[in-house]
Amino acid sequence: MQKEKILFSHFLRFKTMQPFFVWNSVDNLNYSSLESESLEDENEQLWNFDDLLDNGDENKNDKFIVTKSNVYLELTKKFIEDIILKYGYENIYVVKSKKTDEAIKETVEILKSNKYRIILFGVFEYKNAIARVDLLDLEKRKISCLKLSTSTKIKDVLKIYWNFQIIRNFLELKNASYFLISTNEKPKKGEILFDEIFNINLNKNKKKFKVSDKIPNSQEFFYKKLSNQQGIGYDEWNSNDKKIFNNSIFKIVNEKKIELKNKTIYLEEINYAIKKINSFKNVDKIQNFSELDNGPFGSNPNVNFIVEQFYPEIANFSGKVLSKKSILNFIETRNITYIQFIEYLKSVNARIDLSINDEEILNILNNPKNSIVWYDFEGFSLPFPPIDGVEPYKQIVFQLSIKKTYKNKIYTENIVYDPKKIDLNVFVEIIEKIYSNGSDYFVVFNKSYENTRIKEMMNLIKENDEEKHEKLLYKYNHIIENTIDLADFFSKYKANEFILPSIFFSKLKGYYSIKKIEKLITENKEKLNLKNFIIPYKELVIQNGVLAMSKAIDRYLGIIGDKEWEDEKINLKKYCENDVMAMIMVVEFINWTIKHKDKIKDL
Repeated sequence: MQKEKILFSHFLRFKTMQPFFVWNSVDNLNYSSLESESLEDENEQLWNFDDLLDNGDENKNDKFIVTKSNVYLELTKKFIEDIILKYGYENIYVVKSKKTDEAIKETVEILKSNKYRIILFGVFEYKNAIARVDLLDLEKRKISCLKLSTSTKIKDVLKIYWNFQIIRNFLELKNASYFLISTNEKPKKGEILFDEIFNINLNKNKKKFKVSDKIPNSQEFFYKKLSNQQGIGYDEWNSNDKKIFNNSIFKIVNEKKIELKNKTIYLEEINYAIKKINSFKNVDKIQNFSELDNGPFGSNPNVNFIVEQFYPEIANFSGKVLSKKSILNFIETRNITYIQFIEYLKSVNARIDLSINDEEILNILNNPKNSIVWYDFEGFSLPFPPIDGVEPYKQIVFQLSIKKTYKNKIYTENIVYDPKKIDLNVFVEIIEKIYSNGSDYFVVFNKSYENTRIKEMMNLIKENDEEKHEKLLYKYNHIIENTIDLADFFSKYKANEFILPSIFFSKLKGYYSIKKIEKLITENKEKLNLKNFIIPYKELVIQNGVLAMSKAIDRYLGIIGDKEWEDEKINLKKYCENDVMAMIMVVEFINWTIKHKDKIKDL
């Protein structure tokens, strides 16, 4: 019986998950992250193109998949054009077969022909293991992976290692590299450039660039890029020791080890890895959560499910309450502190405990004489600059929803800007509209997103029009200084000190997104005497930010035409306005809980 083919996705699972999940997945899992809710992490995962290639189970619930596929085609087309321009059309062969077996056969035939120097998107099979190689340079005996990102991390070692170890069974290899999307100090709209790198960042996440007095202003961008792409800092780059960096891609894949500051990670021989992965095909039981599910190359996304099987009493809590590291520590040491904190949460059930600052904020929000702007953004990002001055993967705002409350009246404005036509004037208008002739206060939910976007808009305006920036600076500062973040009422946990947020409901399990709170309110609609309720998100056409973003991207790429865009705008406005009305509803809910402290345990 022919063995099922092993793809890179299986090897990745082998290195980041316990044996059961190498070949199996669990349907309808709750993939909510155990870590704190991070916009950067969410954006990184959103634009993960790897799952497009292996056709894994990850695709089936990905509503962003069509948009992602369209962008992937645009980027790979540009990559091919760049390689042709560099090496000449006559020296390059692009493997065209879509089916794996046919692509393997096509790759073998081209290798035997000795006609070409460069083979793009070749497919190799060793035993029953498959390697998809983005670029093979036969003259330099080099393989390369194309990563459609601007940075690397230690997990990226695995793909180039897998490909290298399989292909060296057919060819002698002398080098290995990654191609990344390049960033420019002055990005140009639609410009797609690639950089080839020979060193890799060995941190678990993107390495944060540290500004140093040693670095001249004129070279700051260079070193920031060097840090993001290769994990190399100023001192390391300028060291007198000219030996090969420990993070040299070829050194790692050839020597089968990663040398970190405090330890060395040894990589399995390919034959051993293939044997183990094949043997895991018969594993039908889930093990307890262990280091296998939270190793140096990443975490098992099924952690909540695993914990639910073995420790249901601590399952499905947010990382604000219980991180993966804490769960692992509990399993290994039986440290009862974590259980005690969870038991404490359950015993409290629901609680309102406002600080003096909380009370002052509520007084502001409840005073009808205050002019208050409640607002929400929707943004989109692309792996290339959507407009001049914006780096790849940076979000830009395309939608603004405002509700202004003053003297017990609500004034509403919903604007959806055409992603194809966004420019600096749009950003100026957005800031002007939020400022709204000097409103007293500005309300958002999770201000890190809105404040970051406004700051980025201001920076872009400054780079292009100093006069406009000066005119807006007072308004910008006024908005930032007078912003109220409703998430603060629900988000401030300190597990090690048994500290709970001002408004606490154990059934939220530490999660505090506005949609989680909306669900709690909607489920208890009959018990609550609120003035304003929103449309439940599940009843909307656009139900979340990812769907809103996908519509904006499809419009930007021309997939959504003018007439269809007018229809989409209606649904986008309903969604964004709903988010803003949810904030007003949340404040009414907070007021209700204060008046009915004796009833909150029944919610």
